[in-house]
Amino acid sequence: MRRGRPSARSERALLVAVWVAQLAILLGVVAHHEPWRDEADVWLFARDAAPSAWLSFLKHSGTPGLWHLLVTPLARAGLPYVSINLLNVAIVSIGVAIFLRYARLPLLLKLLFPFGVLPLHEYGVVARSYGLSFTLLMATCAVLGARRPRPLLTGLLIALLANTNAHSLVLAAGLGFFWILETWRARPSGAPVSTRAMALGMAIAIAGGLLAIWILLPPDDPQLIEREFRVERVLLSLLRDAFFPSFSRLPGGCLGAVSLIWIVLALRPRREVFAFMLWSAVGLVTFFLTVYSGFLRHAGFLWLATTAAVWLEEGDVSRRVPRRSVLLLLFAFSALSHLKSGVNRSGLDYDEPFSASFEAAEFVRSLDLGSAVVAAHPATTGEAVLPYLPIATFYYPGHDAFGSYMPWNGAYVRGLVTTEPDAFLQTRARFPEPRPIVFLTSKPIDDPAALGLTLRHRTAAPLDDFKQEEEYWIYTAGDVPIAGGAAR
Repeated sequence: MRRGRPSARSERALLVAVWVAQLAILLGVVAHHEPWRDEADVWLFARDAAPSAWLSFLKHSGTPGLWHLLVTPLARAGLPYVSINLLNVAIVSIGVAIFLRYARLPLLLKLLFPFGVLPLHEYGVVARSYGLSFTLLMATCAVLGARRPRPLLTGLLIALLANTNAHSLVLAAGLGFFWILETWRARPSGAPVSTRAMALGMAIAIAGGLLAIWILLPPDDPQLIEREFRVERVLLSLLRDAFFPSFSRLPGGCLGAVSLIWIVLALRPRREVFAFMLWSAVGLVTFFLTVYSGFLRHAGFLWLATTAAVWLEEGDVSRRVPRRSVLLLLFAFSALSHLKSGVNRSGLDYDEPFSASFEAAEFVRSLDLGSAVVAAHPATTGEAVLPYLPIATFYYPGHDAFGSYMPWNGAYVRGLVTTEPDAFLQTRARFPEPRPIVFLTSKPIDDPAALGLTLRHRTAAPLDDFKQEEEYWIYTAGDVPIAGGAAR
């Protein structure tokens, strides 16, 4: 016993050091990170939306809105824009701490996991609902793996997880299946199927799931964008991003497919974990093929499902699957790929602009806006600039309206059809001369002088890995001098 204590103490100290190091990296990268339109959209909505606009906005956005609710007090209190990223860091760091403290996994996996691309960048730095999903999933696994059942807390966590985004709704349902099967298996012989607390906890989980489903039901005026894609290319990208994001698509996708199939089949002896993993894999892949193919941040939910399955499988020493060592080795190999990608993306975000929105905003702030109208087209990229500015709204010519956040409805799609020259002509028709105009666009205009425009600034283009569509050309029409000086 005495020999084991220093080892346990050393391991705890090492895990604390890992947590501190990961948190320090997150804070360092966030200090250099330029939020992009997904982050800006939530911030502007939380800041500006009337209570009556919430349900329609969330339905069109395809999210239950728990993340928006958490951001609202920060935005309404007038805190700086970076507070959304600091809130996200705090949430993700809690999730990492829960994983390091409660996951019954080999030490090597605990050391690798926090520095993977999901907690280190995609969910940890970029402020979206996925960081909240990550932490709620970690907390739910910790409670489900605890020796003493906590049905009310379990039900609440599953309900909250279901209300972060559509991907998490799939995972929440899978965890619900696991919970029911595990409760049934673990009940003493002759004991009732459920206690009052268990029934209430499950009712909370079901109510949370139904609320999320109700919000996610298609609205009357959805955004319909035709997407043509090849199934095999989507699957290869999806499985590569989920398991081996540092690989190229073909080898990474093939390895990812083999890994997913092998993991699901290896978990068959543990029917509770198998049910969760099978449901999550089928549900997420179906979602990606029928609703939205997504990117690394979305494919990451397959990795989170795998992490949860391995964690839950490891929780009961007496019932571990026969090929446990191979399962852990495969998981470690995948974690190494995640680590390489995480270090790479965090380093790039530290060194290079994630979006050029901050640079664009700095130049706009340098102008003497006076009576000028600031217009942005397309609105989706324009809104990434707005949170940095002292003005509250842009004129969005594609929608012929002043606004800040985007209503992700059919009108949004129709507004994207307008070309940049037509968008400026519409702005000039709405605000005739001599009214000065500042016109932001994410594409150059071929002959701006013919429209009466002068190119005043072009931002640097973000790297291929980042938001290249958020490169900006800033034009002016009329007299828009530099603040405190003459026009350039």
